[in-house]
Amino acid sequence: MRSGTRLYTWLDVESKINKQKYDNWPPEIKDIQVFADGVDVFLRNKTDEDVAKKFFSFCFGDWYDNNNNLIYLESTAKNDRSINVVFIEESFEGTIRNNEDTFRPFFGELALFNDCVVDQLSKLYINPYPSKT
Repeated sequence: MRSGTRLYTWLDVESKINKQKYDNWPPEIKDIQVFADGVDVFLRNKTDEDVAKKFFSFCFGDWYDNNNNLIYLESTAKNDRSINVVFIEESFEGTIRNNEDTFRPFFGELALFNDCVVDQLSKLYINPYPSKT
């Protein structure tokens, strides 16, 4: 029996990762994209794979299989379910992920911002509806 939060679908996996994005995100990981059939982890260098595996162990505990790079989902008696984790070195210059100033969140990420991040973001954007005083 695995401990911690139960993971039923890839959306639970994505939510758990996004909740760590602003508190425990290692700088060696450029991006993580979660899909129905797998997780793509974009690393700055291939040598950073150990750091990424520690991050996944921290996030998922015993739901993450460090040796086989799998995140286990809640299974039925008839079949085990898991999602593959793939580590990709992305060292291309000029991609959007290399531009640290570019911030384009997905809707799911916006819903998970804590108040501190919302305050910081609100200072970056001009209010299109200024108050009429």
